[in-house]
Amino acid sequence: MDWNEIIIAVIQLIIAPLMILIVKETIAYLRQKADSEKLAFYFDRAEDAIYTAVEEIQQTFVDELKKTNRWDKEAAVQAFDLALSRSKNLMSQVVYDIIDHAIGDANSWITAKIESAVHELKE
Repeated sequence: MDWNEIIIAVIQLIIAPLMILIVKETIAYLRQKADSEKLAFYFDRAEDAIYTAVEEIQQTFVDELKKTNRWDKEAAVQAFDLALSRSKNLMSQVVYDIIDHAIGDANSWITAKIESAVHELKE
């Protein structure tokens, strides 16, 4: 056996399988990164819809009630319900379904985001 045959054997036994492993891991990493970026895109779309809905309800409903001194607990519940409904209408069903699948309960997440947006608007 000469040195060329030994080198070829080493490449076939060690380096080739190692290269295959590296390629597989790189592909898996790139797929995971792409999935994470897609998920982040959908969460961004949902957050945009929620903040838009909260601002809209603030301007069209809450501010008017506060001007006429009709703002009370019942009005606050109604404003929340309007913001929740409007948020869902502004985001596509696909966005809602992806969020629901990713975290298990899109409604709870949307509720928390609405509360956060209201808090930010108050500041």
